Amino acid sequence: MLNINREKTLEQLGNNIWHGVVFPTELVKKCFELRRKKLKEFTVEDLRLMITQNIGINYLIPLALEFLSNNILSEGNIYEGDLLLSVLNSEVNFWKSHPEIWNKLYRIYMQGNGKIQISTEINNSIKDKIFYSFNRLSDIMT
Repeated sequence: MLNINREKTLEQLGNNIWHGVVFPTELVKKCFELRRKKLKEFTVEDLRLMITQNIGINYLIPLALEFLSNNILSEGNIYEGDLLLSVLNSEVNFWKSHPEIWNKLYRIYMQGNGKIQISTEINNSIKDKIFYSFNRLSDIMT
């Protein structure tokens, strides 16, 4: 796993400061604010949002996997399992460049698969999306 300085922000880690940003939407504004938040302060929802937007995934997916290893169905603000689904649907090139992180996700998923299947908190549509996304990514990685 990557050794990440959690005292730093995505801006600091990537040495990429956004100047003169116009906020056409609340989503853009929120992402801009999260780029300036220390990684140690990120919540599940912060991770879900940024990973869904493919922002800072080199740093954020390893953090997300820590949450997922404790609870495969970690929940942001949408539904149980939303963090897992955002990770599974993140940029494919990230996974191709980081097979060791894919292996960690694979192990987490295989260990937590039973919990996903028996969960009564997740509707079948979301379960289907999780299973489909995992299988799609698994096919790409093998």
